[in-house]
Amino acid sequence: MGMTGYFLAAAPEEIQQVQRGDLPVSRLIYRPNQKKLDVDKTWHAIHYLLSNKLAKDDEDILCRVVFSRPVSQEDLGMGPATFLTSDEVKQAAESLSQIQMEQFRQVFDLKEMLREEIYPVMENDVEEEFFQYVWDGFQSLRMFFQQAADEEKCVLFYLS
Repeated sequence: MGMTGYFLAAAPEEIQQVQRGDLPVSRLIYRPNQKKLDVDKTWHAIHYLLSNKLAKDDEDILCRVVFSRPVSQEDLGMGPATFLTSDEVKQAAESLSQIQMEQFRQVFDLKEMLREEIYPVMENDVEEEFFQYVWDGFQSLRMFFQQAADEEKCVLFYLS
């Protein structure tokens, strides 16, 4: 078991319904046929690398790809879902598309992530294997954001 990260693409109208209290976020995320991405346990490593290593500053959209602002106060078991607007999703998709494997690999330091207690890094992890696991999650995330941007969707993030 463990903390798994999920991204969900939602129409701006759905986000507004959640924010008004007309639609519980738990109902939104469990609707059938929702466009959802399971990044497994890579979410924290991706967040760490984007916000602490690849972002230009604290205002960079990369800092908010994983954790942004709560869409509501509904606790999904591991805190509330956070979201980005459709405009922010477009900005994030553009920024994510600029990150290449070499740049991602250059800022990836397993020992540093272990010291910083980045989930789910463990002492016995093999750096290249863990890098590939996180890189695969990042690539899926990048494609998900591009598709959401193309469809003018908002993106929610939550842990389960």
